[in-house]
Amino acid sequence: MIVRHAAVLSALTLLIGGVGCHRPVLENEADPQTLLPRLAKAATPAQQLAILDGLSTVHPDGNSEEQALLVRSVRPYLASAEPTVAAKAGDLLAHWGDRLATAGLVKLLESPEPLIRLSAAASLATPADPGATAALIRSTEDRDPNVRAAASTALGTLKVAGSAVALRARLADADGAVRAAAAAALGRAGSSADAPALLQRLQDPEPGVVSAAARSLGDLGGDDAVETLIALLDDRRQPVRCAAAAALGKIRNVAAVAPLLRVLPEADLAERIAVLNALRALRDPAALPAVAAVAAQGNPLLVKRLPFVLAALYRPAARQHFIGYLEDPNPHVRGAVAHALGVAAVGDATPLLEQMLRDPDPRARQGATEGLALLCTAGCATLLRPMAGADPDPDVREAATNALAIGTSGGVGTAARLLGALADADESVRFAAVEKLGYLGDGSAVPRLQRIAARDGDPLVRLGARLAILRIANPDV
Repeated sequence: MIVRHAAVLSALTLLIGGVGCHRPVLENEADPQTLLPRLAKAATPAQQLAILDGLSTVHPDGNSEEQALLVRSVRPYLASAEPTVAAKAGDLLAHWGDRLATAGLVKLLESPEPLIRLSAAASLATPADPGATAALIRSTEDRDPNVRAAASTALGTLKVAGSAVALRARLADADGAVRAAAAAALGRAGSSADAPALLQRLQDPEPGVVSAAARSLGDLGGDDAVETLIALLDDRRQPVRCAAAAALGKIRNVAAVAPLLRVLPEADLAERIAVLNALRALRDPAALPAVAAVAAQGNPLLVKRLPFVLAALYRPAARQHFIGYLEDPNPHVRGAVAHALGVAAVGDATPLLEQMLRDPDPRARQGATEGLALLCTAGCATLLRPMAGADPDPDVREAATNALAIGTSGGVGTAARLLGALADADESVRFAAVEKLGYLGDGSAVPRLQRIAARDGDPLVRLGARLAILRIANPDV
């Protein structure tokens, strides 16, 4: 069973809340069969708004009939004379993917109320309807900076040719939040032609603008920015250093490896995660000793991430050097490397991991079970079953139980095996699988994770799936 720490559940809810159409994630979803009849009978705008707000927790993912019913029932309220009701209806319809709501949301962009215009601009980002492009470009010149920023963000989501001109203009906006939104949007909707303008914004006095520009330079690629981004690794502002590391990982120029290794030992947690992810993306085995040194520290907030970083550094030609860390005096290192061999699907490492099941330290034994879960054949069950039932350490017993389920899920390959485990009856196994999929970062897993996030019977598994989706989109989460 999953241990349900209230603090963990609250933290996940806070982290995930607000992602996607600025909607909160709640534990108990509303029942549309109850709310829709009440909505039809609601006599006042206040009543309508309250019920529409209740529908914010409905996730019709994968249920086309329910989604169609919701859209049909809510769409009339987009034409409400009460702007707050219309804006809320538009928010819901956008989240449910109703592109027929675009015209109504565009009309709301002309509201005299800045909050209504802001809501409409933010909502138009979700269905990504190119038909909203012209209106959003006009809104990048709105008199309210929040609207300009939301419109810029939406244009980045639409990724329509021609919007980059409007976004480049906003890089010179008087408001720092607008400049940051425009810089971030250019990373999604721009091209290499926008790199010079983004490079200029690396000198912006606002750290949020510098960070957004750095990340967008990483998204657009190109080696011209590498030298400047390397210099930003020494910036006094932590968000800027994190953004520079993330961008260098995306550009994947090996010239960044040595500077990243230089800053890794003294980096704080957020920066360390960004640097580790960059080194993972760069896949240079020269980073192995430094990453192993981080593993040796046993930071509980990095333990689950490090095997996936180490796996990216594995090279068959340097196999002996890599597996030599299985004899490291530090059990954290032994465990992380053992798990990494499974992530990297190093099949001939199975006998070595079997030997590690007898390691005197539970951290090493747990890593061996985690690795075997991803390499295991039918014969491994005879090794893991005793660990699941009799190991003196409870964490090892749970890891071995999960490993048995994951290892026999029928999938071939790390991602396929973890996806297979999502159908397990035990919520602890499903939680372990979604967590690993998030760290694995395989985008092909997102559709399945979205279904788990919407439909799994366990609230912590649903939250874990949503966090995994966020990690796949942004490994620094």
